Amino acid sequence: MSDLSTLWAQHRDADYPRMHGPNAGEFMTLDTVICGCVTHYLDSGHDLDPQRMEMLRDCLNDLNNLMPELNEAASTYFARLHHMATLLIDVYRH
Repeated sequence: MSDLSTLWAQHRDADYPRMHGPNAGEFMTLDTVICGCVTHYLDSGHDLDPQRMEMLRDCLNDLNNLMPELNEAASTYFARLHHMATLLIDVYRH
């Protein structure tokens, strides 16, 4: 999971993009929840309980639906968030 650790370090150092529009709050919530799952996974010895996995799947689905409306700067930020969520979900598919 070194890819996840690298992406997490980049994400923590990145500035949150300026968001406007009706879905700005939803993007912030998705960022908070996915980052919480990443933090828990990395701090807990690489374990996510079923409830967190379900939240992560729901967030990824919401992010997939909302990403087309993003500008370039926000798209880069949320693409990284999407990649981290996908990596975590893939861990439990194997």
